[in-house]
Amino acid sequence: MDIPARVNKLLVHFGVNQKRLALMLRVSESTVKRWQKGIGVSRTDRLPAFRKLEDLMKLTEKTLSNEGIPRWYHRPAELFGRETPIEFMIKNDSGIERVTNLVGQIRWGILP
Repeated sequence: MDIPARVNKLLVHFGVNQKRLALMLRVSESTVKRWQKGIGVSRTDRLPAFRKLEDLMKLTEKTLSNEGIPRWYHRPAELFGRETPIEFMIKNDSGIERVTNLVGQIRWGILP
């Protein structure tokens, strides 16, 4: 899958706009816009957060129902200090990893 399609898939999956995705990836909004146009896409391969979000997306798709995914990302969770998983990923450097770990625990029935 090419980079513009991968970026669009992340936007849809996480239910965010370009600005929020940029915050999650720790890049500028203009960078996300360029990637959607296929410009400067070689940088995505050097960006671990991009791959981590794709891994989280795949794990979430295996774990939650398609209808439940958008609600889950945008519902405040006690484990994230009453923030939504999206907000938690934006505000915390290790946010993607911690949200991924939680989804893995849900998948395997090991809830904290």
